[in-house]
Amino acid sequence: MASDGGGSTRAPTRCCGVFGIKPTRGVIRLLRLNGACKDVGHYDRHLNMEDVGRAVLYPE
Repeated sequence: MASDGGGSTRAPTRCCGVFGIKPTRGVIRLLRLNGACKDVGHYDRHLNMEDVGRAVLYPE
């Protein structure tokens, strides 16, 4: 997980063969550390479409 307020997770990932995704704000529960992380992004080397679909269709 990473902060993705201005694309700081998604933009660099496309340059190095990693997938980055930024879900809608509030879809993933966030434990704020020092209040610095307002938008959460996730990046991974392997994209599992089943996991992505589950996260989008059935948010916690």
